[in-house]
Amino acid sequence: MAEYKIPLDEIEKFLNGHDDEKYIVNIEYDQDTNLIHKIKQDPENGLYIEKEPLLAFMWIKNLNKVKEIVNFYNNSDAKIRSAREKFGIEIKSLEHGNHPKLIDGYKYLVTCNQGHQRMIQFFKEGGIFIYDNRNDIRNHFLMVSPVEQYLIHTGKRLFKGFDEYSEIHKMVFDLETTGLDPEVSRIFMIGMYTNQGVEEIIPIEDNDESERLGIIKFFDKINEIKPAIIAGYNSANFDWPFFFKRCEILGLDIQKIAITLKVGELINNRSGMLKLGNEVENYEQTNMFGYSIIDIMHSARRAQAIDSSMKSVGLKYVCKYNKINKSNRVYIDGDKIGNTWYSEEKYYFNNRTGTFTKTKPSIEFIDDITRDYVKSNPNDIFVYSDNELMSGYGEQSKEMRDEPNTVAIITKKKSETTDDSFFNDLELDGNKVKINQGIKEIIKHINKGKRIIFPKSGIGTDSSQLQIRAPKTYNFLIQTLKALRAYIDTIEEVDGKYIVERYLIDDLWETEQVDYKYNQATFLLAKVLPTSYMRSATMGTAATWKLLMLGWSYHKDIGIPETEPLRPFVGGLSRLLEVGYAKNVIKFDFDGLYPSEQLTHGIFTKSDITGAMNGLLQYNYDNRNLYKKLKKDYAKQGDMEKSSYYDKKQLPLKILNNGMFGSISAPNVFPWGDTNMGEKIT
Repeated sequence: MAEYKIPLDEIEKFLNGHDDEKYIVNIEYDQDTNLIHKIKQDPENGLYIEKEPLLAFMWIKNLNKVKEIVNFYNNSDAKIRSAREKFGIEIKSLEHGNHPKLIDGYKYLVTCNQGHQRMIQFFKEGGIFIYDNRNDIRNHFLMVSPVEQYLIHTGKRLFKGFDEYSEIHKMVFDLETTGLDPEVSRIFMIGMYTNQGVEEIIPIEDNDESERLGIIKFFDKINEIKPAIIAGYNSANFDWPFFFKRCEILGLDIQKIAITLKVGELINNRSGMLKLGNEVENYEQTNMFGYSIIDIMHSARRAQAIDSSMKSVGLKYVCKYNKINKSNRVYIDGDKIGNTWYSEEKYYFNNRTGTFTKTKPSIEFIDDITRDYVKSNPNDIFVYSDNELMSGYGEQSKEMRDEPNTVAIITKKKSETTDDSFFNDLELDGNKVKINQGIKEIIKHINKGKRIIFPKSGIGTDSSQLQIRAPKTYNFLIQTLKALRAYIDTIEEVDGKYIVERYLIDDLWETEQVDYKYNQATFLLAKVLPTSYMRSATMGTAATWKLLMLGWSYHKDIGIPETEPLRPFVGGLSRLLEVGYAKNVIKFDFDGLYPSEQLTHGIFTKSDITGAMNGLLQYNYDNRNLYKKLKKDYAKQGDMEKSSYYDKKQLPLKILNNGMFGSISAPNVFPWGDTNMGEKIT
């Protein structure tokens, strides 16, 4: 373990939040009353809300030039003092360590005991509109959201008291619609599923009134169960906009039916920003007071940005890619979902595989099957006995071998009649494997709704002499064929609505699995970041480290450095030694390379005058290595539950550690950044 310049307990206390208050799952701010609403999910007392006032704050640069330009309170010290008293404003100087970036940066802290809006109003009433881009005014103020101000000031954090993401009350939902355009298409089904056992399917008939009632029931259900997190898959781009437009067309006031956790606070949309590696994507964030509304596809998009082998973020692909798809998952092509729902046809559903057909599979036995009969019934599947070499054209093979709609079951070694041409029970296990090859083909055809036709004389009879030569093998074959008939008997006759409901239920289940796979790390990050869960789920690494350093600086009374313009980045030297196609290629991936280099060679920026970045990175690096070791140790002991637990614990530390290099290399976003240091790391 490395020696810490900043005491280890101080780093731990800062990262975990120095206030031990538990069970906070959401934080909201009411600017009208200047009250913070803490939404709590208490395991014993259920969901409830506690309120307390916000001490608002912001950082500012030296405002002397700005004051002269706008004639701030007529440049009267007496009027400024009076205004400060009126608005509850305090201003204090911060430590700058004589570093030029801090001297020219935000070296004063403004606090206001009357709230965020009153703090802004103090400057506005004196003539300074802090968002004014003229005369570089906006660049003189640095402010975080009221929720972040509260979490930084109090040292409280989300999700204390919860070890696992699965402990947080979540609801996933999905819409099924007749098309992609809400102007002409309607919702015909809504699915809801929570990790506390609630499963609700809301079917909707093909008329306006039924659709209105279905939408109202959806929002009533949210108000009834009150989950901490509401999640969909691609919901920001599809489901929520579809809700808003359909409500508009149907004459429903969505702000009246979508009840939030505070009277008077209405559902709304605001511009959101998703950080994906070096790119930024804008989206519309739906907000309901008291709830965290997330799009799980965002987590898949972020994973794809750092995983080049992940080719798609479609739900079905992501589940298969991560091996979390259900074995009997129901699939319907997107353009056929609506037609299937409204169809009056009967379907035959196989619950073992999740497949369905319009024809019911069957097994039949027919005498005297001829090649002409096989050819004239191309939609049927004909089964016959054959030998391993598939040689000779005797008996059943004479009429069926080589036809595309036939399946051979191997019951003999060769077509000859010598003793070594027949199966024997000394090779029972091998015989089973050979027989099962044909059985597997038959099952594939059963799942396609085919009629399976066997010779009435049976399989393995006649020249195979299976009953005489290998009675145990023959008995296995007979029992397997009986199992095929039992398999067919499990296939149910259902309607299209049943199929689509199963499809939707599977969608909801897989959505929750993807959420748990990718947002477990987000949950653990949110436990150390002084921000909302929704922002934790979309922010980039530079913003993550910025928030941490802002929190550290606040509690240490240290100023915030001025940001720098981004300049072209010159990375590490690489050379192509040979041009052309190479067959033998070796790829080296050094675990934690950049964090190790920073810690070994002390590559940190001088504007961090307390060495906080070094201490935080060292702490995260050491703890990640500890968790990785425990993961391996428990795996060797066969305790996969604990191994998985420590694997989850190390993941957010990996994200934080690897993100510091990117932060340092983005001085236009991260005030403590330095492009020279970023280049030095590479």
